[in-house]
Amino acid sequence: MEDTEYNKLEEQLSPAEEFAYIRTPPTRLRSILTSPWVFTVVAFCAGIITTLGASRIFSSMSLERRDTDFLKPLGDVKVQFAYNNTFPGPPTLESEYAWLDLLPNGLGAVQHDELSDAIVTLGVFHQLHCLMELRHAIYDDWDGERHSKMTPHHNRHCLEYLRQSIMCNADTNLETRVISESGEKETPGWDLKKCRDFGQILDWAEEWRAFDGKIPSQKQEIVDPEVLKGRIIRY
Repeated sequence: MEDTEYNKLEEQLSPAEEFAYIRTPPTRLRSILTSPWVFTVVAFCAGIITTLGASRIFSSMSLERRDTDFLKPLGDVKVQFAYNNTFPGPPTLESEYAWLDLLPNGLGAVQHDELSDAIVTLGVFHQLHCLMELRHAIYDDWDGERHSKMTPHHNRHCLEYLRQSIMCNADTNLETRVISESGEKETPGWDLKKCRDFGQILDWAEEWRAFDGKIPSQKQEIVDPEVLKGRIIRY
């Protein structure tokens, strides 16, 4: 015998009613899903996912920063680079004195007990000396006059020494491109840069100098006790 009431119920359900009937969860499942601790667990999991995602983003940003940290220029003194014709110009009495003013008394040869018992030279002043002499050699060729006392061997030494010094110091200041008068893009290098305090280094080299004099052939041993400061310099 057929259950006429059951058949009648099925016949009376519209498609929408059938869908709603099928999708309705059992009472127990509904009570579980609406339980407060379920929402707590879901919120906790969502928090973990959000935290992990954020940490990955920040870790990526930190990694990118670490990838460029080594490019920060040495020193914290801001210097505006600008062209000064006194130094690259032809040798004159004025330009020679300007170059000599870049060197400390003692030519950068120092003796300091915390550094070495022996006499040592600060590299920057050796490099400036080489640059000065190469400038003389260039003008020897340009104007036919004799400005340099360096031999070809000494010139080659300075070129190679300066190459390695530039690579060692590896200036990482950023230089901008500009439009030249001819309309070309070029990088002259006249930018605001971060540098080491050259004046401070110059003063320190003079204070702890091992010699007196700015001309290599004229340098003399120090005899003034105030300059020696109790040091025993082994010449």
